[in-house]
Amino acid sequence: MEQAVEVEKKYIVFQIGSEEFALPIDNVMSIERTIKITRVPNVPTHILGVVNLRGIVIPVIDLKYRFTGQKTEMNDSTRIIICRYDSLEVGFFVDSAKDVLTVNNDLIEPAPDIEKSEATEYIQSLIHMKKRIIILLDIAKLFQQDERS
Repeated sequence: MEQAVEVEKKYIVFQIGSEEFALPIDNVMSIERTIKITRVPNVPTHILGVVNLRGIVIPVIDLKYRFTGQKTEMNDSTRIIICRYDSLEVGFFVDSAKDVLTVNNDLIEPAPDIEKSEATEYIQSLIHMKKRIIILLDIAKLFQQDERS
């Protein structure tokens, strides 16, 4: 019996600066309005601290700072995207959460071969839609880098 190949996947699209990024919806637990973040001493600068979300303490990473060195300004649009990978949970602080997209696999292209930098190492591929290019992040690499630190 043949295995069915998944031709569409769902992604959460969010914004950091003027760029759109996406993560697989399977890894997203929730999207939270900005809640109280407790600072933790002696952690890397891109780790804002921790939040208590329904009794679970979750570290929060500022993705804009991680990628560009600029802090995300807290406002009505900022969100914390709570993600799970393996048994780990982390919150990603972003400028805004935009929408849920169902993407056909033929719209996903390999990431271009560009000079490696702090941000480009997290790019898995690109979602190329009409007038929109969305950067699909590699959640395994995000967790590998952030949760271990």
